[in-house]
Amino acid sequence: MNENQRILFLEKAKEFFRNEIVEAHIKVGCKKAKRLSNYNVNPFLFKYLANFLKGNDNPRSIAEALVLPRI
Repeated sequence: MNENQRILFLEKAKEFFRNEIVEAHIKVGCKKAKRLSNYNVNPFLFKYLANFLKGNDNPRSIAEALVLPRI
């Protein structure tokens, strides 16, 4: 396999990964992320996770701390 073939192969692999794998992961992640009951996080840790991630514990930070690791 020469250099041009290798680069072409890598570009096709990147395109496939972005279009197929990542897109499917986002769709499934969004379905699961919309219900709080789908999370298996100790409720006493919500504020800790938000403070660790964003530096505060407002509702948006708590939501981001729960959702971002699953996307």
